[in-house]
Amino acid sequence: MPTERWPPIPPAQETAGGKDEYVVGTSDEEMGRLLRQHALFRPACERAWHRAGLTAGMRVLDVGAGPGAAALDLAARVGRDGAVVALERNRRFLAHCQAGAEAAELPQLSVWQGDVLHDPLPDGPFDLIWCRWVAVFLEDGARLLERLVPLMAPGGRILFLETVDWSTLAFHSGDPAADQAVAGFARGVHRAIAASCGDPVLARRLPSLLVAHGLDLEVLEPLVLGGEPAVAEWLADVMALMGPALVQQRLWNQAELDLGLAALGQVGSPSGAGSYAVGPLQLWIQARRP
Repeated sequence: MPTERWPPIPPAQETAGGKDEYVVGTSDEEMGRLLRQHALFRPACERAWHRAGLTAGMRVLDVGAGPGAAALDLAARVGRDGAVVALERNRRFLAHCQAGAEAAELPQLSVWQGDVLHDPLPDGPFDLIWCRWVAVFLEDGARLLERLVPLMAPGGRILFLETVDWSTLAFHSGDPAADQAVAGFARGVHRAIAASCGDPVLARRLPSLLVAHGLDLEVLEPLVLGGEPAVAEWLADVMALMGPALVQQRLWNQAELDLGLAALGQVGSPSGAGSYAVGPLQLWIQARRP
């Protein structure tokens, strides 16, 4: 049973893997972007959690929980007879997650500061391990599974949502220059992940890695969001955050950043009639421990 209080977050520290900050930062703007992003993806996540058998009373580990939007939803689903541990290396994100748990009266949600590859992890076993948009940014995807699989309960599941192919991010309009500007952003993100020691195509290998760890692969399902103005707003959010860093690293250019943001901002307005954006191809990957 979870405790009826929220333990304090440990004093500010460096994790074993390095500083607890992110390249894109943890500003209020970034916090808001992550929360808006989760709101857009929440219906798809709810369906995936249901398919993974998430029910009241389960123990869940949220890997790379960020400011805790998904962790709060998970905690509400497992109820007070269950438990959710939000694993996150950044102290500011953890504080936001903890405050949200207190405000929502979800004592079953606890926080754990640490780097998933290098620091001590919460004690298992867990009925569900949830990992979204984390694996491809890590320097060693194989080590990620070496650390997480032993935490799975017999019959427990691990559920990933990861981008498979950034090149599928697209903007379609009557302006070839705008379309190419957005395509240039996608290429820049792919190169930036690789340059930061991540693996932008790890999701393509995750299924075979999971099988190699003795898990039964249950779900491989693509996820693509596109068409509605909310998708263009989401991509503009991501572009506004990451674009300047790509320009600084010479992986993109300022002219295309300005053009891409302007074009995405017109979707849904009379001046942007007929234009639409499609997010990058993502993949649901679900596996079960026998």
